[in-house]
Amino acid sequence: SWVARQRRSENQMPSAQKQRLDDLGFIWDVRLARWEEGFNALKTYKREHDHCRIPGDLKYNKFELGAWVRVQRKRKDQLSHNLRERLDNLGFIWDVAAAAWWEGLAVLKAYKNEYGHCRVPQKQKHNGFTLGTWVSSQRKKKDVLPHEQKIQLEDLGFVWDANVDIWEESFAALEAYRKVHGHCRIP
Repeated sequence: SWVARQRRSENQMPSAQKQRLDDLGFIWDVRLARWEEGFNALKTYKREHDHCRIPGDLKYNKFELGAWVRVQRKRKDQLSHNLRERLDNLGFIWDVAAAAWWEGLAVLKAYKNEYGHCRVPQKQKHNGFTLGTWVSSQRKKKDVLPHEQKIQLEDLGFVWDANVDIWEESFAALEAYRKVHGHCRIP
């Protein structure tokens, strides 16, 4: 097509013709223009929602933002340093699972600050986050969690087996009761 020929001959084109095309808003690099469109949609989304956690199926302002984000993650190593840096500066999430894990840890820390422990009930939500489910998932994955994540949890006082922890705490309370009252007949 004529448009494709103009793009291919950009470097050989007389400057007056190139200028006329530029003045018209001609797009020389369609892929880069598409990337900029996605990046601008992501910037706008972040401004409105204060995060870059984009659902995979999100259509945002008539733009397939979820699909665009998936492509950026898949092509991370093929993106130029400049484009990766722009995404990083925006707070782009390259590894969704890792980001979710760190978010869960942050919520667990807030829970511990509020309640003084990490024994989170199974159905507990904290600050809108399904913390009980997250904690249960960490317990189930104990043997396959990366070492760094285990250390983070253990440093926080994470309880790997809530039943054992509750039993030990209750036994200590019974011992204290016995010391004060001389018996274990709890009324």
